Amino acid sequence: MASAKVSRALGMRILNAKKSKYYHIALQRLMKAKELYLRAGKDDIWKRLVIEIKDKHGRKYSFIEDFEELVKGKTPESLKPIKNRLKERWGRQIAQ
Repeated sequence: MASAKVSRALGMRILNAKKSKYYHIALQRLMKAKELYLRAGKDDIWKRLVIEIKDKHGRKYSFIEDFEELVKGKTPESLKPIKNRLKERWGRQIAQ
C-alpha cells in the first residue's frame, strides 16, 4: 500500500508542477499506482484518484487522453515501446 502511495505522489507531483515534458513518466507512475491499488483491493481509492485527476487536470490535453486509456485498462499510446508504435504507423501508411 505504501508503494502505491509513493507512485501516486510521484505522478501527481509532475502533474501539479505542469511539466508536460514528463507526462509520460507521470502516466507510468499512475499505472503502477493503479496496479498496486487494485491488487490490494483498494478500488475506491483508485476511483477517487481518477475523479480528482479529471477534475483538476482535465484541460491538460496532452496528458488526459492517455490517462483515459489507462483508466479503461488499455496501455496508453505514449507508453508503448517505440518499435510497436512505428510498426502500427507504418502498417497504416502502407494500407492507405
